[in-house]
Amino acid sequence: MPLFTFFAEYKQGTYVRQVEAADYKAAPHAWAAQLDVSAIEGLNATSWQDVIASMKAYQSEGEIVELTHIHNVWCLSAIIEDSLLLVHYVLTEESK
Repeated sequence: MPLFTFFAEYKQGTYVRQVEAADYKAAPHAWAAQLDVSAIEGLNATSWQDVIASMKAYQSEGEIVELTHIHNVWCLSAIIEDSLLLVHYVLTEESK
């Protein structure tokens, strides 16, 4: 499966993680489902369930934005506990 690298910014923290997923649409949900929520300051397990739901919605609704003039880089966001979660991710390796 392809390998994706995620860069998430939330409440002045930056978090980086790699996940494998079937494609760029499935990658955000795979990232959110596998992430250790305790690693992100200011989030709890309940609010992280909202993040997982948001990432699943991106997958089904097709609202993931591919950055203009840059291939294999996407951006998405969510508001969690009145703060912006900004996520960029990159196709790091076609197939592992």
